[in-house]
Amino acid sequence: MDRALDEVLEEAIRDGGEPPLTDRHLTTALGALRPSTASWLNRSRNHVDFGNVGGRWDDVAAYLATRSVAKHLRRAEFD
Repeated sequence: MDRALDEVLEEAIRDGGEPPLTDRHLTTALGALRPSTASWLNRSRNHVDFGNVGGRWDDVAAYLATRSVAKHLRRAEFD
């Protein structure tokens, strides 16, 4: 979504006016994305570390603590 909104902002600056967010912007943004489980897991770690109120993220915390996932995430930070 952020990439699509960036495209709309660039279009507004370039052409003036207030263009709406359209399917074209979303499709273009999706084409530029590279799916990454590691990216999602890294973001979920922030929820575990800072927003785990009432144990809502306990299952994710347990998964992130497993040896194979922790090793993968350390490696992904440097890719």
